[in-house]
Amino acid sequence: MTVDSHNLTAFFSDYAAVSFSDSAERHAAFYAPNFIAAAPAGSAVFANDGTFIDWLRKVREFNNSVGMQSLEAYIDEKDQMAEMRELGLI
Repeated sequence: MTVDSHNLTAFFSDYAAVSFSDSAERHAAFYAPNFIAAAPAGSAVFANDGTFIDWLRKVREFNNSVGMQSLEAYIDEKDQMAEMRELGLI
């Protein structure tokens, strides 16, 4: 797959639709067998296994309980990291 804004938007639009479906297995298929999750407090590697699928189900239940109904894919065409890469090259 060529990575461009159209393909990224399609990928994340599909991800959003599946994340609100009843199939945690289909949702998990968007992830690699092992993947990195990062947050301000740190990062960790997780396995895409039964435990992860159970966690996805719990996330869906939580989203339902707080009224979350959709996700929307948005691609910002501006290269937000360009300035940081330039600083890194100095």
